[in-house]
Amino acid sequence: MTAMTGQQAGVQRPTPEFTLALLQELEWKRFEQVTEVYFQQMGWDTHAAPIGPDGGVDIHLTRPGSQRTDAVVQCKAWLGSKVGVSLMRELFGVMADATVPEGFFVTTSEYSSEARAFAAGKRLTLIDGADFVRRIEELPRETQARLYATATADDYRTPTCPSCGLKMVKKTSGKGRDIGKPFWGCPAFPRCRATIWMRTDTALE
Repeated sequence: MTAMTGQQAGVQRPTPEFTLALLQELEWKRFEQVTEVYFQQMGWDTHAAPIGPDGGVDIHLTRPGSQRTDAVVQCKAWLGSKVGVSLMRELFGVMADATVPEGFFVTTSEYSSEARAFAAGKRLTLIDGADFVRRIEELPRETQARLYATATADDYRTPTCPSCGLKMVKKTSGKGRDIGKPFWGCPAFPRCRATIWMRTDTALE
């Protein structure tokens, strides 16, 4: 007699746990991708900004059937440092210039009290890392699994080059005051000279 598997017996496998620790492990581009999939699951049509200068917007959101951008999203994969009010003003300015009525700011970190005060009373929703995880936990199990799969596919820790989109490589500074300090460099050097310092308490993007 062949034993039935848990799935055949009707037993649901546990949904992989999407934790704040996992969220904060994601490199900046993967965090943006997870954020985009989240908004898709919330019913938005999405359009991600291309690699390179993003003009203060990472994802454009459109309601089904709409012919215009209905909301914009800015993402920051930060550790330690809180997102400050200057970035709130920047995003709100972009919304005003483009006459976009709604904005979302999503970070793996937290927001300063000044940033939250600025956003209060505006159509500007601030989602910090802990809040993002809570929102994911409220989604159906299959949607949580889809977001987890998006987050953890392949190499999700090594940062993507913000200039050309290649996976970066570990290097060590050989000169100047930062000699001996590890950083991420673009493998297309010297054609692309983009660098990112190893994650400590600063933003990756």
